[in-house]
Amino acid sequence: MKQQKQKQREKILARLAPEDFVGRDGELNQLYGHAAGESDSRGLLLLAAPMCGASELLRQTYDRIFQRQNEIIPFYFAFSSGDKSARQTAVRFLQTFLLQTVAFRRRDARLLSIAPDVCEISDLAAPADAHWIYQLIKTCKSESDLADEASFIRAAFSAPHAAARGPPVRA
Repeated sequence: MKQQKQKQREKILARLAPEDFVGRDGELNQLYGHAAGESDSRGLLLLAAPMCGASELLRQTYDRIFQRQNEIIPFYFAFSSGDKSARQTAVRFLQTFLLQTVAFRRRDARLLSIAPDVCEISDLAAPADAHWIYQLIKTCKSESDLADEASFIRAAFSAPHAAARGPPVRA
């Protein structure tokens, strides 16, 4: 029991331990409940002033979903001033999405601490996911028909939608 409780308190993306993240239980529970389908609304908008802890709130929500859910795949991405182009941001978005998906499906948060390139991620995927991940990566590769930058960026940012559709059905 103690080991299970310890595992639920393990930080994954959060920078603070859950017990040190105080005063935001209402917001955290609302975000988690919405992600778990406890809300009738289709969307949820989080508006916050800079430097008020909204990013940590989202990372805490990510950790809670990762630890407590089996079907809801959490995804957290933060835009960075270090990304010098839209294409660089799109590549990082795709890599982050795929790595977080693989880590969740394998139930192994340690995978989030490695930095494989996009093509190596399909090798890390569980067998049930490897095919659709490989297909998504193949679609986004610059050698594909999506060679122009706008198409690549669109395909990379639509990866969560493509993943939600699931693997293609074969006849």
